[in-house]
Amino acid sequence: MKVRPNAEFRADFPSDLIEDDDGIVRFGGHAIAEAIAGMLRRLGYEVITPIYAGEHGWEFDARIDGRRYWLQVTDLGESEGLLMTENMAWNFWPFRSRYGEFLLQLDAELRRDGRFSEIRWLTKDWWRTDAAGTDSPVED
Repeated sequence: MKVRPNAEFRADFPSDLIEDDDGIVRFGGHAIAEAIAGMLRRLGYEVITPIYAGEHGWEFDARIDGRRYWLQVTDLGESEGLLMTENMAWNFWPFRSRYGEFLLQLDAELRRDGRFSEIRWLTKDWWRTDAAGTDSPVED
């Protein structure tokens, strides 16, 4: 099983970037992160409130049944976003397959929410390989 843990997408949210005369005070993406956190809560995950991570955006953990996943949402501007995830559980069977299940659940929720579109799942090192994204985060 091959997992693509990162996704690029378009998101229809008002910008929540904060600027002043000196530049950026707070990078955007908070509303997007809160929306994704809410999706996971509805699925039964225990999710902490997203934490500001500077230019990286917003990050948070989601936990269920002893497993923990890390998520980071970065607002790329002009309604574009990047979601990065990481399996924080042991990387052996069955945890690896459960990570795939987590990503599939997340993908389904993103696609159900009309504010998200053009979702493309990327490999962990997509910036090095310039590989095109796919419609699914999991491949057999």
